[in-house]
Amino acid sequence: ASTGGGGAPGVLSVLDQCVVQTLTSSGDLELLGAQPGEGPAAALVRRVTGKGAGEFPPRALNLVLSEVQRQAGNIAFSVLNSNVAEVGASASGASGGYWSLCDFLCPLLNNLDAELYAGAYSTAVTSFEGVGMELALQDASVTVPLFMDFALPRLQTGISLSGDKLGYAMRIFTAHLGDAQGATGSTLRLAALRKLQAALGDGDLFLKCLSYVCSLESEFSEDLMDLYLYYAIVGLSSPKPTLRAAAAAMVPAIIRGHPSTAASLLPRVRALIGSDRWWQTQAQLVLACTTFLKSDVDGSSSSLQSTQELAWSILFETLTPRAGVGVRQLGVGELAELTQGGESARKSARLLVDLAVSLPHEARAQILKRGGSVTLPGGQLSFALPGEVWDPLRVAQAVADKVLNRGATGDVNPAETMSSGLVAVLSAAIQAGAGVGAAEDMPGEILLDDAYLEVYNDLKDHLFVAICDAECVDAALGVMRNLLLHSGLQADVLREPRLQGILRLLFPLPSTGIVPDEVCQARLESFLAHVLSLGDPWAGAVYEQVDAFEANFPQIGLRSRLA
Repeated sequence: ASTGGGGAPGVLSVLDQCVVQTLTSSGDLELLGAQPGEGPAAALVRRVTGKGAGEFPPRALNLVLSEVQRQAGNIAFSVLNSNVAEVGASASGASGGYWSLCDFLCPLLNNLDAELYAGAYSTAVTSFEGVGMELALQDASVTVPLFMDFALPRLQTGISLSGDKLGYAMRIFTAHLGDAQGATGSTLRLAALRKLQAALGDGDLFLKCLSYVCSLESEFSEDLMDLYLYYAIVGLSSPKPTLRAAAAAMVPAIIRGHPSTAASLLPRVRALIGSDRWWQTQAQLVLACTTFLKSDVDGSSSSLQSTQELAWSILFETLTPRAGVGVRQLGVGELAELTQGGESARKSARLLVDLAVSLPHEARAQILKRGGSVTLPGGQLSFALPGEVWDPLRVAQAVADKVLNRGATGDVNPAETMSSGLVAVLSAAIQAGAGVGAAEDMPGEILLDDAYLEVYNDLKDHLFVAICDAECVDAALGVMRNLLLHSGLQADVLREPRLQGILRLLFPLPSTGIVPDEVCQARLESFLAHVLSLGDPWAGAVYEQVDAFEANFPQIGLRSRLA
């Protein structure tokens, strides 16, 4: 294997070793099909980007790139020590090793089928980031020049055509900047951004790149903030929708770093509500407002109050049923944290409920599940599922307020009935309040306090009716199950007189002419049978209801059906 200065292995040698060792271990080495004179790393790039690329298993490629990621420190060391003894200058010597790295990774980022090799594509980006960060740690003076001279020219065509590739390239660029803080770090970043602007030679493309870099910043110096603020203001007034969206994407990051800028930025953002309906721009309006409302801003001045009112006004104007599904999903995710406390918690919960109810069934189900996150189309925006961060009691109370038309204003649409969406949101909130993955895990343990019982008492008539609706039955029985097992009511949930009426509707006599919904009938039957299996006191309450029903309708044979 070739070596660099000081006995360090050459970059190409490290990459070849990653390929050979990984594919040998996985049993896929014979699939490489290296041609005469072709190294393992070059052969792999050809196999996955050339003709017949789909024949090479994505799993094997991902394993190789994961190994490259683990070797990031060694690769960076090899880059910086390539042929140092021969050329006598680390920067000049580094170029050869970095060129070898780009020969391997840039064709993957440019030509790899991102759908077929989705996991591997992401790992390739992360591997390049890892090497960039290691280079910045070992010698920050050469990292940006190396990226500008060798990586950017090979990635530029891709980033000009694809927003996704632009975002990935800026992640890699930002990794090469390192994490130097203070005046030195600020000076280095500003210099790097000026070099990026000069290298791109395209003002529009630079603004889009700057938008990504801004969103990746963990903190801003005053100089950096001024730079981002200037380009955000310029971009927000652009006639081009893509540039307005890029500029709008900078606003949440700027406000996060300097909340005081919201007073000047939010009025400019509001101007986009009517003029720019592109979903990515609308999503950034939501993020700008919720970022400000979540920020720790001291004081109670009239100016602060006015900015907060403006943020809420923008949210209510943006987050309507006419907004895109992804924008409404994002709104639910962002509002969830705002339900946790403060003066605006009730308003946040009510708007959250309105948005969740307005979503199509599948989109609503996606955000009401527990655990994980949601990534919107394009992969640029993601958020934690609301059940991880919301105040479940406040959300449950907001459902009750909406159903009963309490505290309604012009900003909300009161419900006359308990729709499937409202039952689903209530069920998710009650489940989150109980805090358990499966309600049977700890039957009898009181996890829902009396405030949840107030919500139940407000809505129980609606919930029992929902059992007879095929679109609502599962969520309605989910609420019942958690209250049955984890509230102070315990078995009394099943002693409700209203349940007799539901049984008559779902298990009617033929002479009544009532045609029961078979789905609801089966779900209730399964629910009651399961409760019987839990034993007393729950089983006793079920038998009380069944016996009362059979006393009037013995011919239905409900007890034997449940057995």
